[in-house]
Amino acid sequence: MEQAAAEILASAGAENWVVTRIEEQTLATFHQARRGRPTQDMPYVKKESTRFELTYHTDPARMAEDARRVLDLFEPVQRHTLQQGRGPTEVMVTDLTPVQRRLLKLLNLPAKHYGH
Repeated sequence: MEQAAAEILASAGAENWVVTRIEEQTLATFHQARRGRPTQDMPYVKKESTRFELTYHTDPARMAEDARRVLDLFEPVQRHTLQQGRGPTEVMVTDLTPVQRRLLKLLNLPAKHYGH
């Protein structure tokens, strides 16, 4: 179960941000050992079953680290606007590096619209 959870998180790219834990719970149920009305002397049979519960939480410290790295990757990008008189405003944006383009693609943000 732990391996399946790890694979799911890895496929989503979230293995660094989500911490999981598998908790085992043993549940006990009791049934009469024989038919009839329950009395003080009635024997009971104990049946145990095991349940596994997946608990998770996000790790804000790791998320903040990764967010900082992403912001640092885009720090060199510059955006300038130029307007002469009443003419149209021209927007000039630094060309993106292949890493920046790939990151925008992973975030489902079209690179052609970045900075405009």
